Amino acid sequence: MIREITKSETREILRKEKILAMRVAGLSIEKMYDKLISEYRELVPDNYSKNDIMEELDEELSKWRIRTRASAENVIPLEVNRLDELFAKSFELANDHDIPPRDRVSAIRTCIMIMERRARLLGLDKPKSVEIQDYRLEIVKWLREGRITEDDVRKELGDEFVKRLIGAGYYRDVEDGESSQQSDVVNGKFVSV
Repeated sequence: MIREITKSETREILRKEKILAMRVAGLSIEKMYDKLISEYRELVPDNYSKNDIMEELDEELSKWRIRTRASAENVIPLEVNRLDELFAKSFELANDHDIPPRDRVSAIRTCIMIMERRARLLGLDKPKSVEIQDYRLEIVKWLREGRITEDDVRKELGDEFVKRLIGAGYYRDVEDGESSQQSDVVNGKFVSV
């Protein structure tokens, strides 16, 4: 039995779509919140906060990553088949002694490129080292280097974001203004260590 979607669920779906679209457009959490309140008030519950935007955005991005991964898994066999067909035709040309040498060399290069692409697609080559960096660590680094200020972070990402960084252990709030070597926040302010 199929159940109908409630008005509340419909508003939530539409709100999440708006949030994702605004993030793709490059809006900060603060600006997204302001726009939701001013332009899409009917989609926003009374107790809605900037923290809720971050949670819903994380949720939507996670769903998007899962869909993208599933889609990629379905496309790989198709792409491998296409590469195999292209390789077969190029290989024939590379071995055809009736065509000019420059065309054979071009066909050989094409075969090599197809082989390289196929190997990358199937993970046959030694994987390249890719460093995945958490943007929050980058923010901490920039704060320490003085490239940005605490006010910049709060203005762009909001107080809720800073509170979540502290709550997640990226920073430790130190009482009485004392700082240890691992402390990044003293009395609610970022400090350089």
